Amino acid sequence: MVNYYVCATPYHIINSILIRNNYFDADYNIMLLTENCRNADQLLGLMEQENIFDECIYIDDSILKKTEASFVKHYKKLLKRFLNASLIDEFLKVKTAADRIIVFSFTMFNTLVQSRFAEMKNDVEICVGEDGIRDYIYKDFGISEPIWFKIIKLIRKCSGHPLITLPSNDKRFLYRPQLREILYGDNKAINIIKSSDIRSNIGIINRIFRFSPEADIKEKYIYFDSIYDVGLMKLQKQIISELNRRCDDFILKQHPRNLDRYEGVRVYKYSYIPWEVICVNCDLNEKVLITVNSNACFSPKFMLDCEPKVIFLYKLFFKGRQLADTEKLIRLLKESYVDKKKIIIPGSLDELKIILEECKR
Repeated sequence: MVNYYVCATPYHIINSILIRNNYFDADYNIMLLTENCRNADQLLGLMEQENIFDECIYIDDSILKKTEASFVKHYKKLLKRFLNASLIDEFLKVKTAADRIIVFSFTMFNTLVQSRFAEMKNDVEICVGEDGIRDYIYKDFGISEPIWFKIIKLIRKCSGHPLITLPSNDKRFLYRPQLREILYGDNKAINIIKSSDIRSNIGIINRIFRFSPEADIKEKYIYFDSIYDVGLMKLQKQIISELNRRCDDFILKQHPRNLDRYEGVRVYKYSYIPWEVICVNCDLNEKVLITVNSNACFSPKFMLDCEPKVIFLYKLFFKGRQLADTEKLIRLLKESYVDKKKIIIPGSLDELKIILEECKR
């Protein structure tokens, strides 16, 4: 009998549900890592009621968050955790008794846990879906390594920590088959896990994440904000204010870690519901998704094969900077669309205003 831990944020719980019958061949546990999970106790209780997992473990990092000043950037906190094994072990607060560890995606947070587990000589496997395809794809998968991971490796090497490499190809899995061709040139070395259709599991997913009709996004224009430095946060507020003024049917989908307030702007209040659950329940084909370069805008196409309009604003925010990875992935998204005109990249605020007027027609 094989005992699993599944390292997953709330979004990846969805995917572990979809693949569990086609992948997990024995009893397994889920370890829920809660960087931005609200109502975790209730969430885990519902999962146990549904008999999805044999055991659910909630790892609470609230103590860490309380001991660090609010202005300390999220990335800095994670780097500190990487370099302090005792802090990591105290943070995890769980014995790694699993025979195999399944890590979904390559967020910094999951990479932290993957790294620590690998040091403890557990058998680590990784599963990759559409989440993280912009920032968290490693060079091994054909897209350049993100700068933060290069920094982590350099610091760990200089400090005497062992370097943790990715598992070999036979331990890498994709649960979105279309991504192998889109991202990796149909590399047969990357294994495909057959997953259930998400819509056929919508009942159980809605019960777990407490989705109700009131949580449906009826607005046409949805902006996904992000967390930047002070200057870019100011620009983002200006852009949101302009969008709110020009689009009557506008709502802000705020990043869970962004605590800024937006006066006079309608903000989506069901922040505990993962975006992917919202996607399954809402008709997105007529929506206009607006973002600098948020991963959320890849999910409708890669997960549900629907094609909302997507307006990427990275050229307004990062003028003069080379963003080869971002541009490559947006180009791949555009190529996967039937109606390629729905992927829009304005080069200026004036151009954005014209695009918004065209969207109203």
